[in-house]
Amino acid sequence: MIGKPTLHLPRDENYAIIVSLVEDPGSLSSFPTLLAFDICTFKGGKLVPSLSSYSSHSADSELIRQLGRIITSVSPDRTAQLYCFTSDEITALNQIVIHQFLTDGDSQDIRTCLGVVVDLPLSLLTGIQPELLNNALYSNWGKAKRDQLEQHLSDLRLDTSGSTPEMQDRLKEALTAETPALGRLPKVVCVHRSLSELLAFPGPGYITLGDCVRHILGPCSLPTDDELFSLAQSNSPDLQVKVRARGMSIYRIIGGVRARLRLHLGDKSLDTILVNDARPLKPLYLDLCHDDTLRKLSFMHEVGPI
Repeated sequence: MIGKPTLHLPRDENYAIIVSLVEDPGSLSSFPTLLAFDICTFKGGKLVPSLSSYSSHSADSELIRQLGRIITSVSPDRTAQLYCFTSDEITALNQIVIHQFLTDGDSQDIRTCLGVVVDLPLSLLTGIQPELLNNALYSNWGKAKRDQLEQHLSDLRLDTSGSTPEMQDRLKEALTAETPALGRLPKVVCVHRSLSELLAFPGPGYITLGDCVRHILGPCSLPTDDELFSLAQSNSPDLQVKVRARGMSIYRIIGGVRARLRLHLGDKSLDTILVNDARPLKPLYLDLCHDDTLRKLSFMHEVGPI
């Protein structure tokens, strides 16, 4: 147990949504070639079949449709968190959402996935210049002059009245609330990154999902990525069972890590290590960017060339 705080794993959530992707690693396409996916949703430690889905046919469009359905089916007043095991899966998920938007056009499911899955910087969705991310105003609120504050608050469609300190606090609260770089949970949590920040695994090298299962849960048979790819290529009926087992194992790992942290902390509160709370799944700021060039810039900033 490393014992250092992490921003990348919530203390708890009402709904945990685990997304597992089976991709073609040999594809020469500029965007991921999705062979199959599985989404399993848990509430109170139990799988919710009506909020879970698997498909290996037209996987890209079906992923958007099913993920949009699941997101909108979760009660908006309950907390929920999306999880993938690797950062590569999160990148692929972002790229698939963006690619579906560019090729199939706008739809409610795509808009829902854009707002809930894709991390778009708040400043790039408004009239604020991108340089704000690195300039002195962003790092030191005390240096902001009143005219600067009024301009930035106006760009964010926020109240520009009050004293200078009140305006500084208002701008800071707005930006830190929805900008991932300032400590908010990412929209899709990378479980592998969270584990690397919280636990010291024995042995050098990259820690696979199988390694995590063995060290946290004990001996367990789990399909590798290569095995899942082979099953997908051969259209094996075993693929659905195997990829669902992967998602359920990821959920058990998350619970196992939290249990170990509670044991390690003793009388201390879990929020000393897991400093963030999960939030309801609410699409944010999808209608504020009306400039085509700025919208393309935000997409490129997040997911790179499509």
